[in-house]
Amino acid sequence: MIDEKRLKTTPIQHIRNLIASIKDGVLIFTWYDPIDPPYHLAYDVSCTAADVDEVISRYEALVKALEAISASRERLDNGENPKDVLTTEQFSVWDTYVRDFDEKFDSGEYDLDIIYDMSKCGAPLSDEEQDLLERHYEWLETQSLKRLPKRAYSPMNLILRAKRYEYLVSHKAPKSVIEEEGRGLAEEIIIYYYSV
Repeated sequence: MIDEKRLKTTPIQHIRNLIASIKDGVLIFTWYDPIDPPYHLAYDVSCTAADVDEVISRYEALVKALEAISASRERLDNGENPKDVLTTEQFSVWDTYVRDFDEKFDSGEYDLDIIYDMSKCGAPLSDEEQDLLERHYEWLETQSLKRLPKRAYSPMNLILRAKRYEYLVSHKAPKSVIEEEGRGLAEEIIIYYYSV
């Protein structure tokens, strides 16, 4: 199931719509899953109409830096020093959001992507697989907290969204896919910076 109204908005319009929808300090997101019916998540936020320009500014600065990093992706992949390729601001974004985490999570003989997909589809996981998935989330959380200061909300989803956005741009994904990722990134910016 797809929210057609959402797909017709740009990420900036989506930000305005989200902030306008805040009632009594609560922002409700409706998540659309291809398998399950839509479900709602509520977040306590301190974001008002007066904060719209600040949210948009944060979003635009992050997206601009991610797109510049994407344009330099070939040079970065060829081993050039990111400090030589990127501006100071772009390097800061690359270092915080885009570069791989310092160490690889040791998944042993299991493929975490398959286990993650199984869990999303509601497939039963063995105790060992469930434990591995939980340890992986804990590891991602630890790595994310090393990059962004702890606020009321975890930075993990914001970092993963930004990484995904840069990946989609650098791999020339369709505009509609990039825009949907942009809307998701905007949501994570609001949750991370304005949750209370």
